[in-house]
Amino acid sequence: MLKLIRMLIVCVGVIVLFNGVSLAKAYDDVPVYGPETQVYQRCIKVIQGHWVNNNGDVLDFKGNYLNGCRIIRIERCAGGGAHYSGLFVIEERDGIRGLNIYCQCAKHPYDATYKDGGNEPVVRYNNSYYHRR
Repeated sequence: MLKLIRMLIVCVGVIVLFNGVSLAKAYDDVPVYGPETQVYQRCIKVIQGHWVNNNGDVLDFKGNYLNGCRIIRIERCAGGGAHYSGLFVIEERDGIRGLNIYCQCAKHPYDATYKDGGNEPVVRYNNSYYHRR
């Protein structure tokens, strides 16, 4: 009986080990889009402008810059056109930081409203919706 329990523990350990390795490998294979790529350029083009949330916080996209910080790359980009999300990696004075940003600059034909329930394009960051102003 003790031998059976040991064998079961070893099997569970091997399964956990291989799943952990495959998850790490899957994350390594995530596409990264730099300024030279079409995906980066389309994402940046769509989100250009001055975006403000209800608290007065601002996301200001001008060229390849967000609030004056260079956007180095976009990772884990999903969607396309005017409706996408991704990790915007920016270079700040204190170092590199990633911002998970969702952009909906056009409604889907089957949606009556934008994600926040309104009738204006939205950008979502840090659980807050921003509107172009």
